[in-house]
Amino acid sequence: MLEISFRNVSGGDITFEIGLSIKDANDDKVEDYYHTYSLREGVGEDVMNFITFQKALNNLVNNVLVMEVRMRRPKFPQLPFIPKNPSACKNIQKLHLDEESADVVFEVGGHQEDAKEDNTIKKRKMEVTKFHAHSLILKNAAPLLAELCSLYDPSATIPIPIVSPETFRHLLLYIYGHDIPEFGADISHTKEIIEAAYRYGVTNLKIEAETYYVSSIAINIENVMDHLHFAHSKNCALLKERVIEFIVTNRVAVLSKK
Repeated sequence: MLEISFRNVSGGDITFEIGLSIKDANDDKVEDYYHTYSLREGVGEDVMNFITFQKALNNLVNNVLVMEVRMRRPKFPQLPFIPKNPSACKNIQKLHLDEESADVVFEVGGHQEDAKEDNTIKKRKMEVTKFHAHSLILKNAAPLLAELCSLYDPSATIPIPIVSPETFRHLLLYIYGHDIPEFGADISHTKEIIEAAYRYGVTNLKIEAETYYVSSIAINIENVMDHLHFAHSKNCALLKERVIEFIVTNRVAVLSKK
């Protein structure tokens, strides 16, 4: 097998994408390899099982193996542009979870739908948690959530079965003007926040979560179409831009993947 080694000597931790291609006498690619690596300073990595020895011998050009190596560091969006939370007012923050003045009660949880690799949906049970809120604040900061509330009797408890209590707690934190410190710590949770913010019309939160999500994920040939589908379904312009950039750069490998 052909093995390639590389080491991070940049003086800091890095994330980079690498593409390796073996070419025949007609300059056509006969083998492609794409992957994204994250390496700490001074750490090395081996690319194993890139091509069999026999296949390498069969594609020698004048007794020389011609290999094209492409490396690039992903261009992540700069974070300072993130819009400020429009609800950041101390008086509004004090009302967060104030049961005495609240006029809306949510019952959150019950089950979570997860997409499996075979495109089927798996449901898992979650704890059910009650949250109190104010319809006037929701109307201004989360219009689609307020619209949902209007469909129920004012004294009714409103069920939110498909969002986890933890994600809904962060959604309400933002609606009432608080920051969400957990961004970047858990990519799957950040993705859930994007979905909830999109579903209930909290646009600025969706943009903020999307920015952290885009700067944290590693796009590769195996997951690029999943990211594209998610970007399209949740109207994520930043994510879609990065996915399209990856597809254009790696179009041969993307189009050849079955």
